[in-house]
Amino acid sequence: MDPKAKLDSRNEMNEELRYLPRADAFTNAFQGVVKGPVEAPKPVQSMAEGMVVLIHPSQSGNPLVKHLHNVIPQVNADITADYMMGDGCVACFLSVRYHMLHPTYLKNKLSRVNPSRVRVVVCHVDVPDNESALKEINRDTLNCGFTLLLAWSWKEAARYIETLKNYENKPATMIKERVENDYNAQLNDVLTSVRSINKTDVLTLSSNFGSVQRMMNATEDELALCPGIGGKKVLQLLETFNQPFHTS
Repeated sequence: MDPKAKLDSRNEMNEELRYLPRADAFTNAFQGVVKGPVEAPKPVQSMAEGMVVLIHPSQSGNPLVKHLHNVIPQVNADITADYMMGDGCVACFLSVRYHMLHPTYLKNKLSRVNPSRVRVVVCHVDVPDNESALKEINRDTLNCGFTLLLAWSWKEAARYIETLKNYENKPATMIKERVENDYNAQLNDVLTSVRSINKTDVLTLSSNFGSVQRMMNATEDELALCPGIGGKKVLQLLETFNQPFHTS
């Protein structure tokens, strides 16, 4: 056998031996994936599933339901309230006209509702002469531990239900007023509390005096020299600056 051919044959054998373990490893790994137990994919949770609002059958014909566009209403005869946005949030519905025809309905209805963290009464104001009826509704609502929300249209009443659902699990800080921490924002907040003083006036005063201390120590004539600060505003500023602070 030719020495060169013998050498080439030996090299081919070495190549086969070198790559065979890699091929075997790949084959074994592939077979392990294919032959091993295949885990079934987990079902994808629907995003709309969390936006369901349970509705008592008595509310099926309520025009309010037609205006619920951002939640999914589902009729449920097991709930004690008219609307159930979640485990801790329920609502009952009443119109002023219906209350005038059935004065004891609301009190009896609220007394049968199960305890919940948030309990509201959505009242549709549908009559012009409503002062006396609203006083009665407010009295019954408070006595039963509910909060009264007034709506002057079906659409507004539906927005209340949707908002209660959206904020069902949100913290109270979501609707808390945001307090700015920078100096200019705090200065605006303080000085605009003075009647007739606007943000433009605050900027003018700040530019002319540079600090609150100099502003409070300014005389009537010095304040009147500021553009846009007339005599009435000057007197109101001086009265505010010279009044004693009250703590409560």
